[in-house]
Amino acid sequence: MEEIKIKTAKDKARENITNRVLLCVSMCLVTIGLYFVFGFFFDAWPESIPIFLLPIVPCILVARYKKTYKLSRVVFATIILLLGAFFCYFSVGLKATSKPGYGERITIGKVETINYSRSFMKGNYNIDQKTQLKVWLPEDYDSSKKYPVMFVIDGDNLFKYTAVTASLLSKRGYGDVIIVGIGYGYWNSTYARGGMVHDKNTKLRGRWRDYYFADDTQIDVTGNQIGGENKRAKEYTEFISKTVVPDIRAKYSIDNQNSTIFGYEFGGYLAQYFLTQYKPTEDTPFTNFVMVDSEYLDYYNAHIEEFRNAVKENDNKTYSPVKTYRIWGGDVKSSENANQVNTYHKLNNFGFSGLENYVWIPKDVDHSDALVIGLNHAVYLTAGLEFGYTEL
Repeated sequence: MEEIKIKTAKDKARENITNRVLLCVSMCLVTIGLYFVFGFFFDAWPESIPIFLLPIVPCILVARYKKTYKLSRVVFATIILLLGAFFCYFSVGLKATSKPGYGERITIGKVETINYSRSFMKGNYNIDQKTQLKVWLPEDYDSSKKYPVMFVIDGDNLFKYTAVTASLLSKRGYGDVIIVGIGYGYWNSTYARGGMVHDKNTKLRGRWRDYYFADDTQIDVTGNQIGGENKRAKEYTEFISKTVVPDIRAKYSIDNQNSTIFGYEFGGYLAQYFLTQYKPTEDTPFTNFVMVDSEYLDYYNAHIEEFRNAVKENDNKTYSPVKTYRIWGGDVKSSENANQVNTYHKLNNFGFSGLENYVWIPKDVDHSDALVIGLNHAVYLTAGLEFGYTEL
């Protein structure tokens, strides 16, 4: 009898060790699974690496816990770990998703989505990240009519607010504007848009990669050069003008002579560049250029002669009315005020027929206020309504 009891005790000890190991292995496998899920979901592989710290504390507790581990406890603990980790990481992802006007609701019209896969972007534009368009259509959208359209760079953050503004104007009978947000289409817009990473030696994503030109030698506020071989603004702007705009025009009834590109901060930097690429022809992508709080003017000024030469070859006339609208929060960086005004005067001095040039430097306006003002007035401009500006 004594021999049977000893054997049973050994079996229990072996089973206990096996279940402990199984629990630790399960935790590690769950962690690896979470890494791939969140890495793919947010397209944020480097930022998901801290997930691997997840099993350390539980494994230490398992090693120190003296009681017997039954298989049911292993299964239960693994499920709890999985659910808890998903809740924590998903909550962080949602928290990081910051969208102006998030509390507002689009009450009329409808939103449609257009996706460009990661493989499409990589194969055609050397941009290793998917892209998503959000399109707001007015309530009574009619394909037999032509609608002005506003393309919004930084669509992950700015599309909803812009669509709300357009829907309110439409609801009140002030006119209809189609809104197109150009973004990356992830829950976590901070990760998708590249977070706060812009070191030239880091593999970049989102706006930090796609909103700057490789050959730009400007220095940013951190003292780093804006350009670099890993920057993709040249490819990104080509994607917008050669793929996004033609696809939107093919799918929806667009007024090609009233097409706005809106940009804020780095996005304003791209909107400025699009102006330099304007061609006075029927199929030019944009006719209105709205730039908000974009202080990076060196690259723009280096290319402005391309705009000047294109219009000069057309007898100093634009093909259709071209509107440029520069908004700069006066208190954001007052030392930049003169540069913004000088750029305004530079365009005026071209003396082109059909060019409507505006600038507004409102007082007591911070960076966020300038964004709200800019978005609202960009929609007004596109809809043909009155908008604020300064006559200098």
